[in-house]
Amino acid sequence: MGLSDHTADELENKKAFLRRLISRGHLDQAALGVTRQVIDRGEASLSLKQRFVFKHDVLDVFVTAECKGCGSNVSWSEMYPAYHNGGYCARCAYNLYT
Repeated sequence: MGLSDHTADELENKKAFLRRLISRGHLDQAALGVTRQVIDRGEASLSLKQRFVFKHDVLDVFVTAECKGCGSNVSWSEMYPAYHNGGYCARCAYNLYT
């Protein structure tokens, strides 16, 4: 698997995370529209105002970049569970809650 394959997989995982936020009803009107645009056309398509909304209302609220337990990066595929379990990666959440 090359670098571009890894990047494509991460992009698809990020889109899946954003779709899950939408399908579970986490986003309000402005954040919902901007997030749909990001899924369809990418973050580069956003205006400055839209970028602010996406960062402030989506990324800053729902993204856990670093696990609160071990400090490792949280992958996009683990992002939704990390949001719901207090900011822990899957391994740390398992160790805390079992």
